[in-house]
Amino acid sequence: PKTLSNVLKKVMGASPLKHIQERIMMEAKNLLTYTTKEISEIGYDLGFQDVQTFSRFFKRNESLSPSEYREIKNLQRA
Repeated sequence: PKTLSNVLKKVMGASPLKHIQERIMMEAKNLLTYTTKEISEIGYDLGFQDVQTFSRFFKRNESLSPSEYREIKNLQRA
């Protein structure tokens, strides 16, 4: 696994974990923007066990909470 991780990092420029996290963030942003699902449901759908963990993950990556992100996107779409 370590060798594979190193090869992927060299070829793709980031670790496999980073790519997975980027993909999760992309899906979270799409769901927050284009659905009316509850934030807790989105977090659960993406594999998080509780809304607090999802919110911390999202805020660490986006510098906004999921609800702030959704509010901004809704204002931009209006």
